[in-house]
Amino acid sequence: SILQMNNIDVSEFWDKQRQLLQHSLATQDVSRFLQWDFIKQTMFHEVSSVALDTLQKSVHWPMLSSAINEDRFGTPTPYTLYPASSGNLIHNAYSLLQMYNFVNNFSAGSLTSIFEFGGGYGSFCRLVYRTGFRGSYVLYDLPEYSELQRLFLTNVGIMNKDITTINS
Repeated sequence: SILQMNNIDVSEFWDKQRQLLQHSLATQDVSRFLQWDFIKQTMFHEVSSVALDTLQKSVHWPMLSSAINEDRFGTPTPYTLYPASSGNLIHNAYSLLQMYNFVNNFSAGSLTSIFEFGGGYGSFCRLVYRTGFRGSYVLYDLPEYSELQRLFLTNVGIMNKDITTINS
């Protein structure tokens, strides 16, 4: 059966998202892409204050606090409780913290490779490089999203790392 989400065919939904992204990349100011409504609707998770509090109380906070300083490219919305970052980047850091907390001797710097399926605009990739990852990173995504990832990661100084974007 075809996957459905609130009575909308998932493949139709993503086809529409791809069309919106393709059109927006060609016609809109890409330096503000994080303000595009369809990007906000599909790539944002507004983080709770509990997640930020958990990060700040963690022994990993010194490393994570510098890694979550948000970039200007994309014009992200500052997180109200921590304006140096965005809710999305704080959520990414909280997710990474789970690895530090639950995998014995975990360190992003000790990994040799990461494969990310559906890499959004590249925010998590940026974060792990800023926390010491030096291996190869593969982002597997739809062609338009791969283009967005390359654009974002280039503009935040990460794309020159060992990153590969693969289109589905």
